[in-house]
Amino acid sequence: MPSKDTLLLTSKLIDFDDARIETPSPDYHPYLVVTGVKAYANMRVELNPRLYITRPEYWAIEVVGTLTHFGLPALTPFEVVIPINFQIGTKGIRVVGASKMVQIDCQSNPNATNPDDGGKEILIDRERKGI
Repeated sequence: MPSKDTLLLTSKLIDFDDARIETPSPDYHPYLVVTGVKAYANMRVELNPRLYITRPEYWAIEVVGTLTHFGLPALTPFEVVIPINFQIGTKGIRVVGASKMVQIDCQSNPNATNPDDGGKEILIDRERKGI
């Protein structure tokens, strides 16, 4: 039996309602915004990009809910955001939940730069596809 000081974590893929890319301005990286409803008020929701050895067509980003100790059951809306400042798939990204996936086609524009990251290319032109 674990002691009181032991942190118990339970993590799993959870469902989401919407996934979209927002671009605050042409000069900055776009953000992936995922919204939905979580089953527990104290569940932490994160977006976790998968790791790959070779670059896939669609880079998978998992929607993961984590509970510590016990859950407080209450349907609670969530919104999680991550900047897309990492390498993505050759065609775009795939948001992966417990029972659905959404592919978002993204094209990069080498002429648009982000002054915060030394001029790496950012993404523009996106299209969503439910899978």
